Amino acid sequence: MKVMLNKKDVVYSSVENIMKNNKLGLILNPESDDTNPVLGKLIQILNEEDVDEDLNVKVVFTTSQFVQAGLIYGENVIFVSKGLIASLCRLSDAIVDNIPYSDEKNNITLISLVDYYGIKSEFEKGDIGKGRNALIFCLVKTMFDFIYNHECGHFLNNHGIAARKNLEVEVDHKSSVLSPEEAISLQAKELVADERAAINFKIYANSNITDALGLHHVLHDSVADILTLTSIYAYFRMMHKYMHTSHYSSCSHPSWSLRALWFSHVFSRTTRKEKMGFFTQEALYSLQIVKDVFDQFDNGSDDAWIFEYEDDAYGEWITKVTEKTLDWYSL
Repeated sequence: MKVMLNKKDVVYSSVENIMKNNKLGLILNPESDDTNPVLGKLIQILNEEDVDEDLNVKVVFTTSQFVQAGLIYGENVIFVSKGLIASLCRLSDAIVDNIPYSDEKNNITLISLVDYYGIKSEFEKGDIGKGRNALIFCLVKTMFDFIYNHECGHFLNNHGIAARKNLEVEVDHKSSVLSPEEAISLQAKELVADERAAINFKIYANSNITDALGLHHVLHDSVADILTLTSIYAYFRMMHKYMHTSHYSSCSHPSWSLRALWFSHVFSRTTRKEKMGFFTQEALYSLQIVKDVFDQFDNGSDDAWIFEYEDDAYGEWITKVTEKTLDWYSL
């Protein structure tokens, strides 16, 4: 995976013009003085990773302060705004500040991971030390990996050509008003892209978390799963307030409750034919952590969003959307 860094890249001018025409900001110069240090580290790691070379996908970070991510089909470019990265950093910082040190049942917590590897003292002292920074970056990197793999899911399944032939840029988190039939089809497309991300996490969750934390140990799978699910669900919960502005039957993207349920299903299933059920124990535990975080971070929140799927009418909608996913695989 490579990050487009300078104007010497052959598609730099083309991409920059597309960004300007769609009011998506400019290509960010990662060497600028105001570059977020987390973003700087993220760019360094992305340039070192040898993944998805067959896709020939490049990542562009933009100067936009809005929360934006998407793809440019013709150039095989994924763009992520500076504003989105900043939001991921604030969210991850809030998670680290609010996660429990322990619980009454002595279940695995995020802090137990820190404690096990001998860096809990960094948290107890309140220092911005190695342990705290490592955990914050781990959460940001996990959220970014979801965004990246979601967009790669669109490329892998040729969604650009099949969805809208004249669509040059697709911006995730930007929903348009559609007919119910159009909404079902496009929401199914998004779930197929999410599936690519969930499968990637299912295979690499442990190694991804270990690398992001800079550890030389193999984690217990349930710890890696909880870290992964907490990161993804926190991201979904954050994006819920940015995008959930109209009725689900007229949106191009699924509600974040459906995406959370779908991610949990793909992440935990053993075969593709397995029927989508409820959240796993690890998923529910991660959701509780997210709720506790947002009770502090968001001045108390209505968390009914995650249980929208229990509504009978919405349950019927979910069935239609998930059945439609079969139309969007490897077109």
